[in-house]
Amino acid sequence: MGLPKDLRRILWMSSVFLVIFTFMGIFVNLYIWERHQSIAELCWYNIVLFMAWGVGFTTGAGSLTRFSCRVPMRLSALSGLAAFVVLCLVHVHDEYLWIALVAIPAGLFGGFYYSGQNLSIIRLGRGEEFSAFYFYQNLINQVVGLVNPLLFALFIHWFGYGSSFLLMMLFVCVMFALSFLVPPITYKQDVDAGGSFYSHMSWRDVFPTRSLRWMHAGLFAGALFFQFQSALSLILTFSVTGNRVVIGLLSMGYTLACILALRLYQRLELPGRQWMNIGVGLIAAGFLLAVFPQATVRVVSNFFTTVGMFYFGSVWNAQQYAMFSELSPMHSARLFTWRENTFNVSRIFVYAALFPLHRLAGPPFYAILAAILVCSVLVPYLQNKSLELARGSRVAARPLPQGPGKGV
Repeated sequence: MGLPKDLRRILWMSSVFLVIFTFMGIFVNLYIWERHQSIAELCWYNIVLFMAWGVGFTTGAGSLTRFSCRVPMRLSALSGLAAFVVLCLVHVHDEYLWIALVAIPAGLFGGFYYSGQNLSIIRLGRGEEFSAFYFYQNLINQVVGLVNPLLFALFIHWFGYGSSFLLMMLFVCVMFALSFLVPPITYKQDVDAGGSFYSHMSWRDVFPTRSLRWMHAGLFAGALFFQFQSALSLILTFSVTGNRVVIGLLSMGYTLACILALRLYQRLELPGRQWMNIGVGLIAAGFLLAVFPQATVRVVSNFFTTVGMFYFGSVWNAQQYAMFSELSPMHSARLFTWRENTFNVSRIFVYAALFPLHRLAGPPFYAILAAILVCSVLVPYLQNKSLELARGSRVAARPLPQGPGKGV
C-alpha cells in the first residue's frame, strides 16, 4: 500500500504531533495531578483545554478558506511551544490560574492541528489512498502508544519534568519545520459566492436532513461516553500508583491490549453492529468494576473499557466518515467543525460533573456512572437510526426504472 508524496508528508507531521500529544495526554496531566492529587484540578485543566480546543479548531478550519493548511499547523506548533514555556518558566500563586495558563495553549495545540490535518485529508484522500493513510497512521499510533509512555516515564524518572519539557520543545520545533513541507491545501475555491466559511454555520444549514440530525444527537451522547471512559481511565490509573514508570507501563499495556483486540477484529468477520455491541458490553462491565476500590480491579476495569472503546469507536467513527464522504467539501468542513465542538461541549460536561468529587465513590459518582451507562445504550440506537434514514433517502433518490415503451 503506497502513499502519494503529499499524504506521506502529512503522515510525517502527524507522527511528530502524536509524540507530543501523547506526552501531553499522560504526563502533563500527571504533572498537575502530582502537585495536590486533586480530581478538581485535573478536571479544571481539561475543561479549559477543551474550551481552547474548540476555539482552535473553529478558527483553524475557518482559516483554510483564506490560507493553506500550513497556517493552522504552524499555529499548533507555536501553541505547543507556549504550553511548555509556561510549564518551565511561569509560576503563579493562584493554582487554578496557573493551570489555565497551561491548558489554553495545550488546547489550541490540538484544535489547530486537527483542523489542518482532518480537512486536508478529506481533500487529498481518494479511495485506497485514504484507506492506506489511516492504515499507516493506525500503525504509528500503536507504535507511539506502546513506546512513548515507558520511554518518557524513564526519562522523567532519570532527568525530571523540566528536562522532558525542554525535549518536547525540540519536538515542537521539528513539527514547525515540517509544516513547510506539507501540501498547501486550501478551501478558497469552495467558499460560497459572496459568503465565508462561517456564513452557513447554523444548525439547520449544517444538519439539513433527518439522518444528519439523528447523527448529531448521537455525537453528543457518544462524546459523553468516550470522554467519561478517558477521564475515568486517567484518574483510576493515577490513583492506583504514584510511580511514573508503572503508569507508563500501564499505558503501554492498554495500547498492547488494543493491538491484540485489533488482531481479533481482523480475524473474526462480524458485522459492524455486533462489534459495537461487544464494545458497549465490555465498557459497561469496566464501568461497573470501577465501583470497587481495589487497585487490581481498577486496572482490570481500565483494560475492559479501553478494549471496549476501541471496538465501539472503530465502528462508530467509520460509519460517520462514510456519511461525510458523500457531502460537498465545504459542507464536510462545516460538519467537522460542528462535530468537534459537539465533542468539546460533551467533554466539558463530563469534567464539570466530576469536578466536585473528592473520590470515585459515593452516590454522586454512581449517579454519573448510571447516566453514562444510559448513553451507552442510546448511542448505538441513534447511530443506527441515522444510518437507516440515510439509506432510505438514497433509495428514494434513485430514478425509477422505465417500463416498456416509456423510454426516452
